[in-house]
Amino acid sequence: MRQFFVLALLLLLSLPASADMELGALRVATSSGTFLRIGISPRAEAMGGAWVAVAEDANAAWYNPAGLGLLANREVSVASVVWPAGIRYNTFSWGVPQALFGGTLSLQVGSLSAVMQETDEYHPYGTGREFLYSDFLAGLSFARFLTDQLIVGLGAKYFREDLGSEVGGPVANAWVVDVGTLYHIDYRNMRIGMAIQNFGPEIRPQGEFWNHSDQKWQEYDGYPPPSLFKLGIAYEPWKSWPWILTQTFDMNHLADNRESLSSGLELDYHGGLLALRAGYNFMADEFGLSAGFGSTFALGSTIAGLDYSFTDAKSLGAIHRWSLRLDF
Repeated sequence: MRQFFVLALLLLLSLPASADMELGALRVATSSGTFLRIGISPRAEAMGGAWVAVAEDANAAWYNPAGLGLLANREVSVASVVWPAGIRYNTFSWGVPQALFGGTLSLQVGSLSAVMQETDEYHPYGTGREFLYSDFLAGLSFARFLTDQLIVGLGAKYFREDLGSEVGGPVANAWVVDVGTLYHIDYRNMRIGMAIQNFGPEIRPQGEFWNHSDQKWQEYDGYPPPSLFKLGIAYEPWKSWPWILTQTFDMNHLADNRESLSSGLELDYHGGLLALRAGYNFMADEFGLSAGFGSTFALGSTIAGLDYSFTDAKSLGAIHRWSLRLDF
C-alpha cells in the first residue's frame, strides 16, 4: 500500500512539469461559466484550495462529492465570498445521511451578483446605465461507501447566467456534472482524492446580437464549461494529542489554463476546537498565499463551526471568505 502512495505522489508532482504546462496558458479564456471554479469554503481555500482529499463536510459537494460520504449527521453550511470588483458569492449547502440509500444526499444553492456599468464600442467609458450581472446555481449530489476504504460521489448542477438581460444582454442556461472518489489508507490517516468537476455540454447564450462589422444578426458562440481534473493527497505527518497536523497536496488540470499545484497545512487543536490553516498555490499569478482559522463549538444541542480565510490576490486585492456550519 505504501508503494501505491509513493507512485501517486510521484505522479502528482511530475504532471505539472509536463510540456503541456508551457502550452496551457494558450487555453486562457476558452471556457464559459468560470464562476463555477470560485472556491467557496474558507477551510479549503485557507489551505490553498488543496482539499480534494480532505473534503468531509457539507461543502465537500463543491470540491469532491465523495467527501459527503463522511458526514455522520445532518449538516447545514452557509458561506460567503467577497470577490474582487464588488462581486459577492453566497452559497448554501445541506447534507443528509440516508440509511434508505446507504449514503448521503446533498443540496447546494449558490448566488453570485454584481452591479456593472454598461459600455459599448461607442461609449467605452460607460453609457450612463447600470445593469445586474448574476449567476444562480442549484445542485444535487450523492455519495456512499463502496468498501470500508473507498467512497464514490456523483453530483449534477444546473446554473443560469444573466449577462445583463435588463439592458439587452443574453442569458445562458446549462448543466454540468461532478464525479469524485476518496480512498483511505491506514497509514498516518492518509487519503487520496480524485475528482472531475464541471463536465458538461457547450454553454451557449440564448438569442442573437447585431454584428456591426458584418451588418447582420448573429447567434452567440458557445464555449465549454470550465471543467477540471483534480488529484490530491492528505496525511498527518505529526500527531500529539490534542494536536494534529494535516498536510495536503493537490494537482489541478484545467481545461482552460495550465496545470496548477497547491499545498496546505492545518493544525487542529482538540478535535476542531481551534484550527489554524495556511496554503499556497505554486502556479498562480495572483492567488498565491492564503491563511485562515476555524473553531467548532457547542451551540445548545447543536454542534456549530465557524471558519474564515484570507487570500492575497496581489493586484486584485484581498479576498475574504467565511462560513457557518451546523450539525444536528
